[in-house]
Amino acid sequence: MDDKRQIKIAALTGGHNTPSARFRVRQYISRLAKFGIAVEEHIPYFEKSCGLPSPFIAAARIPALFRSRDADAVWLNKELVQGYPTFERFLKRPRVLDADDAIWQNLPFGGFGAPRIARAMDAVVAGNSYLADYFSQYCNNVHIVPTAIDLERYTQREKLPEGKFVIGWTGLACNYQYLEPIADALRQFLESHDDAELMLLSNRKWDTSELPADKVRFVPWSKENEASALHEMSVGLMPLADDKWAKGKCSFKML
Repeated sequence: MDDKRQIKIAALTGGHNTPSARFRVRQYISRLAKFGIAVEEHIPYFEKSCGLPSPFIAAARIPALFRSRDADAVWLNKELVQGYPTFERFLKRPRVLDADDAIWQNLPFGGFGAPRIARAMDAVVAGNSYLADYFSQYCNNVHIVPTAIDLERYTQREKLPEGKFVIGWTGLACNYQYLEPIADALRQFLESHDDAELMLLSNRKWDTSELPADKVRFVPWSKENEASALHEMSVGLMPLADDKWAKGKCSFKML
């Protein structure tokens, strides 16, 4: 396609391994290129999940603020700093917010920041109807785009794995909180079934004493081993609490 007709999009994401960046933005870059839409992703030096104070995270987003000025539009993957309104109003227009979580629940200022950010957007892309209903209060151009899975990478398994019965869970370690309410049920199942084990595909181990250690297998997550590790699971778990944050989730683990 003629370069003169090419549309340039600046995508501001939260990090190399952030799930929403990988599945809401990055997996579409090569596909959009086929339609003459060039997406340049701007990833901060400090990842959102690295545990640094918010001022450091905010400072790391400033270079993208300037680099995105040459784009035809800005694609913002969630807020720039989790739980805080920062430079969103200074991004070049048109600007689009992509949200696959109930970011207004992010503390300390999510309840104040999310409406402020949404009002500054020309459009909001929401991962489900719950998110869309919320953002429609503050932006009159809201679209629902569910999270999708690349079936060329995450292929269907032809048959169940042989050997152990593997109960699988994957996610960031901060979400082990969702496993804690069912820890006793997991313990009972693991202790009563010799061939069963729990496999945790995450960025760090689950610090718990409620489960038999010899029945829990931790697999360090990487984008290279993710698909093959999922194929080892006999059944997957996605426990959630019945709260406002969980209602905003887009069921990525289930997908």
